[in-house]
Amino acid sequence: MIEMLLATALLDTVIAVPGDGTVQVHEWGVVTFIEGSVVPGSDPATVSHWQTPFQQDPEQEMVVRAPVVYFYGPAFSGTFVVRAGSASFIETWPTPASMTDGPCATASWNIIGTSAREEGGTPGYPPGTGCIPEDLLELWREPLSKNLLFDDGGSESFIYYECSIDGGTGAWDPVRTSEDGFSLDPDYAGPVMSFARDGGSVVMVDPPEEEVIETLCDWAEGTMKTKELEGMWATWEEWIYGGSWQGDTLLIFPLPQSTVEGITGIELITDGMMEILYSRFFLGVLSV
Repeated sequence: MIEMLLATALLDTVIAVPGDGTVQVHEWGVVTFIEGSVVPGSDPATVSHWQTPFQQDPEQEMVVRAPVVYFYGPAFSGTFVVRAGSASFIETWPTPASMTDGPCATASWNIIGTSAREEGGTPGYPPGTGCIPEDLLELWREPLSKNLLFDDGGSESFIYYECSIDGGTGAWDPVRTSEDGFSLDPDYAGPVMSFARDGGSVVMVDPPEEEVIETLCDWAEGTMKTKELEGMWATWEEWIYGGSWQGDTLLIFPLPQSTVEGITGIELITDGMMEILYSRFFLGVLSV
């Protein structure tokens, strides 16, 4: 595993310093473009263990495993809503208060209060309640975000959801789709991490391996916390270096906000008048 001690040397703030009454909503995710399916998600186990999505006809249905969402700032109560368009939700954590499928699919969580968390704080849901592996739950709980108290009496430090959406060509800038599959736009001039097969192993071609977290911080342009990016990389590192992806080369790159907003929409509706600052950071993963 790549050492993540760079955290002590990196600023853990956002570019625009929010006011005291600003609630910050941070969301990270990884979108894989592999074998005819687009899968935005947090957990690479869905790639290696659930093979069905990667064998589907892209004209039919794609599985969307969406990111981890954190909340920071002052105490609040209200409702967090995920809008996924013409989708069907598959899995959520914790269980939402309401959920609908169809042309205007939404999932909503009623947050009746929040509290500050100390490192190592215990969530209010027992192990094994959902389908997310306990080691990932513990990893995703490491950022010291607000502790969320839900109307079912449980508490958690993040929200996670996944859903399936209709397939088709889609607009996944800077990725292009065709009958032959996915490819990176030939005019794309943005940053890329690249990994290549070397005998029976996978090696990082660019940038240097020890600069991964610093590179992610640069790509996020200060909008995400270092612990969040460390968790993102720790979640996916084993899958990347395990080589359980197709092709000879794996490319990783930041997705523009227009692509992110085309996948899902999120909204925090607080009970009182509060400013909300959203930071959504998605990576694209493409094997070639």
